[in-house]
Amino acid sequence: MNKEEILNILSTMKTDRCTPDIVTSLKPNEVFVFGTDSEGRHKSKAAQIAVQKFGAQYGEGEGLCGQSYAITVHNRRRGLMVESVFRFIEFAKQNQDKQFLVLPVGCGAAGMDASFVSLMFRKAITINNIWLPKLFLDELTSYYEIGVEISNDCMSVVSFPMQRRGKYAIPYGVESIGENAFCGCAVVLDIPESVKKIGKYAFSDMGSFDYFMKIPSSVTYIDEKAFVGEWTSPGMLVNYQSYAYNFAQIHKIRYKCVDFDEEAYLAKKQKEDNIINRANDGLIHFVSALFRR
Repeated sequence: MNKEEILNILSTMKTDRCTPDIVTSLKPNEVFVFGTDSEGRHKSKAAQIAVQKFGAQYGEGEGLCGQSYAITVHNRRRGLMVESVFRFIEFAKQNQDKQFLVLPVGCGAAGMDASFVSLMFRKAITINNIWLPKLFLDELTSYYEIGVEISNDCMSVVSFPMQRRGKYAIPYGVESIGENAFCGCAVVLDIPESVKKIGKYAFSDMGSFDYFMKIPSSVTYIDEKAFVGEWTSPGMLVNYQSYAYNFAQIHKIRYKCVDFDEEAYLAKKQKEDNIINRANDGLIHFVSALFRR
């Protein structure tokens, strides 16, 4: 499907397949889809409702139980949650006699970024018996309107439209920025602390010489050609002594420290070194004069 077709489906879903904000009862063929931990301890408000009203059982961290379906939420091992969501979508496809009302899984007590979690449900928009919360529908609408491409496993930014301008916040949960992802794009990026890896040519030829991009301390790998290009690439805003700080120094990329006034520190250190050097010179001169006597 093209972009327009997907946006039309999302628009229709907001009236025809949108999970109510509050679910207090179910029809016989409806299923309450909620998030829980892998041990099925059901601590969240939605999970408690699933236990009290819709047949969820403690100890069941994933799957159908009564009129409820548990999706395992993993805030740190997010790839495992993606797999759990995919299994749910496949289950719904195989059970067309049921309607699955998905809540904002992971976005309550777990505190996950809705713009990231909604990406896990992209394949659900074509499954007519899956309803999604308005929060996810709004986030997916924004995602497709922008035209950014994020990998199927939700872990990596693949590409960004060159014609797009302004600001873009990468969803918190994405762990890598792929090869050429923002090459040639005139966009101001907000890179979250979840990002660990930046690929080749990811930020080459991004425009203004005055633009400094904040690279979070979570980043532990940057390809040596990530900022290489024929035209201007951005500088780096880095934390002092972080991986990005050391990378910028080694590869001679323009940078500024956001948590440390390095210029003032170096100027002070140079002044102190000059005082010490003058004192040492004076001492050497004094000792030499003594021996000449």
